[in-house]
Amino acid sequence: MRADMDRVLGEHRSSRRGPAYRFLRSQVGRPWNTVFAEICAQCRGCKHTRDEFLRHVERHVERVGGELRSTGQWGRRQNLFSGALYVCPKTGLLKVTKEQAVRRKKEKATKYVRIDGLHQCRVLDGAWHMVTLKRLPPNPRVCREQDVVLNRPVRDLDVEQAMRTYGDKVYAIAARKMTEKQLAQYKIVHEP
Repeated sequence: MRADMDRVLGEHRSSRRGPAYRFLRSQVGRPWNTVFAEICAQCRGCKHTRDEFLRHVERHVERVGGELRSTGQWGRRQNLFSGALYVCPKTGLLKVTKEQAVRRKKEKATKYVRIDGLHQCRVLDGAWHMVTLKRLPPNPRVCREQDVVLNRPVRDLDVEQAMRTYGDKVYAIAARKMTEKQLAQYKIVHEP
């Protein structure tokens, strides 16, 4: 049996897609002691194979403020990642964490459609506008113009911010609300 387990694990050791992980996922909802006893019975005397299964399961878990945390090596606590296998501290059942959307810092979503190098269709104040762009001068610090989208002087605008906002080393010199005909011409969905 041990040879069979080694053959099954084969090249997929330490992989989340490997047979050990898939086997444990199929055991979710069962008591961990029962699952572990079955693994030990199949892997008699082969500590490395048994450890391969254990590597996929967080056994020292506690609930802190509604979140599951694992007490790792040297007592360091960390949140469980999405899809992690763990042993429930209350019931002793093998469980999997819920697949959750990754929490990211909310950034202001800027919708725009690039028409050419100096024109973009962009959502401003909840409506689509045609924005005319102009290349940043070699020394923006001496420029007296105003960026009409960011509503700030060009002299305060750095190249990185222009690249993040417009995708190029440009600034907005004009913006006018688009008509229904223009939206249809550029195949833009009316909902901003």
